[in-house]
Amino acid sequence: MPILKSLLPRALSLLEILGSLKLSDNMSAVVGGHSLIQKHMTLAVNVVLLLASVNLQADSSQNGLRRESGGIASEYYPNGKIKSSVYTKGYGKGTRQDFFDTGLKQSEKLMDNGILIVSKEWNSNQTLRSVTYFKDNRPFLIKEWSSDGILKLRRGDNFQEFTLSKDLQEYIDKTYPDSEKRRKALTQFAQAKEMTIAEAGDREKSIANELMDAEGQECVFYVFGFPAAMQVVKDLEPRMLNTMARIQASSQADSHFGGQTYQFATAKEKKSRCNFDLDQLAN
Repeated sequence: MPILKSLLPRALSLLEILGSLKLSDNMSAVVGGHSLIQKHMTLAVNVVLLLASVNLQADSSQNGLRRESGGIASEYYPNGKIKSSVYTKGYGKGTRQDFFDTGLKQSEKLMDNGILIVSKEWNSNQTLRSVTYFKDNRPFLIKEWSSDGILKLRRGDNFQEFTLSKDLQEYIDKTYPDSEKRRKALTQFAQAKEMTIAEAGDREKSIANELMDAEGQECVFYVFGFPAAMQVVKDLEPRMLNTMARIQASSQADSHFGGQTYQFATAKEKKSRCNFDLDQLAN
């Protein structure tokens, strides 16, 4: 490190000198396919870049490397994996994502004009552990999943286990008896849809449920693939929207979501939309 640092002033001086020279025919004589000037320029630039790299690595091993680019400030683990990222400008300013040192997502806090709206936490296997919804920076609804994928809702200090109606669960189980992945994906989507209908009269709850509905659909699309998932959802929804009152409730919930945004998962993230561990299921 001391040797490399001692080269920095000389490298920078060389760059200044080379930058001020006016090349003559003799000075640009080619040696081995490159001019002498080009060789010295390349050497100086490489030294500067090497020093920059060494300094960054030093920062990384001590306090964690930090970089800001395109309105995103990022911090890295010593092993080079991203540790956190924060939006520093524009829409969603303040939104923060944290990652395990394996590179997988650990938590996410979504902001809207400086106000916390949703906080999510993942297990190390990338199944959702909890989703918390906020109003006026205070949590009003918490959804948590047990290791076997059972969803529990908490408002205040009370937990409520949420299960589907017997008829709906039987339809899912009988339609896909040979695939636990498919049954769980449809159950996740149906749970969110049922909550959307049941709580359509409350704007904040509707927004939270619509987000979960969208994530449930993404899980279905990941498990079934496209375009098969479109038909699967098309077959299931009429069983939930089977009365005029339920159709109207679903429409009311949709209206509450007006003006809100939902960020669809990238190809690498779609698997994480499922709230159960796909890798632990054989089929």
